[in-house]
Amino acid sequence: MSPSSVPVHLGDSVDTSTVLLALEDSRDALCLSVPPDAYPADHVITLGDTDYPVPADSVITDPTLAATILSSREYAAFVRSTPSGDGPVQLPVSWKLATLITVAVIPTASVIGDATAACVFASGTPIPVSIVSSQLGRTYVLPASPLSAVDTAVEGRSCPSS
Repeated sequence: MSPSSVPVHLGDSVDTSTVLLALEDSRDALCLSVPPDAYPADHVITLGDTDYPVPADSVITDPTLAATILSSREYAAFVRSTPSGDGPVQLPVSWKLATLITVAVIPTASVIGDATAACVFASGTPIPVSIVSSQLGRTYVLPASPLSAVDTAVEGRSCPSS
């Protein structure tokens, strides 16, 4: 922290309510650590019962939002329960997509391509998809057009070039 002002001078009279030194608030930006494989969309964090928007770069620079977070009950409770140290304070928060998306859950073996360019086949027709997540043999995709079923025998097929 850096001093922003020293309102008293040598020889001034002071009492217990006199401000001797004002410190600059160095917490002018808060950074949210979003996993690198998070779906690329707008996110919000949740503190208490309220959702707060997170900018695309995950750095919160809005002074009102930063002040709201730093004055929240969740932040105060976390700081009280965490040993002090020299490093940055890392407040665990819940985060989610700002706008819900509807994904299709399909067998991983039905997906051709990778996270940058993927597709599935439905009745022999390739359908471009964005991979949102994959877990335990299931892949969560955002299809370019609605899917009701996918082909599971896709060996030897490839996605069309865009």
